[in-house]
Amino acid sequence: MTRVLFFVVSLLFLCSCESRYDEGVRYHSDGTSRSSVMVAPVMDRAKPDLPWDVSTELTETLEMAVNRRGDIYLSSDYSAPVPTNVWNHPQGQEAQQFVNMYPRTDFVVLVELLEHEYSGRDHTKTQPIYADSNQIKAVLTLTARVQVLDLRHGDVRPVLQQIIPSNHMIPVVKQDVDYYQKPWGSDEYHATPVGMAHTKLTKDILDQVERYISFARKSKVIN
Repeated sequence: MTRVLFFVVSLLFLCSCESRYDEGVRYHSDGTSRSSVMVAPVMDRAKPDLPWDVSTELTETLEMAVNRRGDIYLSSDYSAPVPTNVWNHPQGQEAQQFVNMYPRTDFVVLVELLEHEYSGRDHTKTQPIYADSNQIKAVLTLTARVQVLDLRHGDVRPVLQQIIPSNHMIPVVKQDVDYYQKPWGSDEYHATPVGMAHTKLTKDILDQVERYISFARKSKVIN
């Protein structure tokens, strides 16, 4: 009985802490509100040949970056894998069940990594994000599908559906990086081609997420 009582008290304490956390970060110092965002675990369809879980890397990178944004913050709701039907915008009871899973979340961000591959450079098609030179060896192409779902009204409303491509020039001197020696989490990782490419992709994703959440907040709600 004592253990059960301790568990219940602990659970209530944690819920209270989460509630105070949400209230503490929901508003700017001037009183204007921010939106709570839950980043669902990234769905990795590309399966790149790398010695770590790319889904975990991108999910954690996106979550950390959310809190560095001005008008959004990371929801305290638990980020669990999203049911497959949610990607197809559930309606009715299914939508209500999904909304009930995230009571402290305004928007859910869904990301699928569709492409993650190297190829030879095509000068006629590839637009670099870094300074070009004659020493470019290859191109790392990333493609992600992004959706943002609005849960504020008791149903699931898509406010963004977009394919985000990202091409990265790989110079000869960085073509043969050993990612077992410089994996995600190491000090050297962020200076590698994959590290820079993933950083750029997550930035591009959050730029669009924050932009469309801003549009949704300003638009008139029609029930």
